Amino acid sequence: QLNVDQLSSAEGHAAQKEAGIDAAAESAAEPDWRSELASFAQTYGLTPRETEICSYLVRGRSAKHIAEELVISENTVWSHVKNVYAKTGAAGKNALIELFEKSALGE
Repeated sequence: QLNVDQLSSAEGHAAQKEAGIDAAAESAAEPDWRSELASFAQTYGLTPRETEICSYLVRGRSAKHIAEELVISENTVWSHVKNVYAKTGAAGKNALIELFEKSALGE
């Protein structure tokens, strides 16, 4: 993959154009994911534990992984997961990830 930072600005611009990279998107700042999660949780009325579970879910983690990380049962994780899905209206992990990303990116 092209590392534009290693090129001079003129070469970088030409390389971006050739590679089809949108210069505005390239220079856009990455969202502060922690504050975006806090905002997302507040918007949907998630409890602190549901927010913690949500943070794992939006990173694609499984219930088993979450249970092991938090040292709780998988059934407890699933209980929280169901609450997160109900509060956000997400129909599953992928839908939750999309919803979170849209929220974080302001879409």
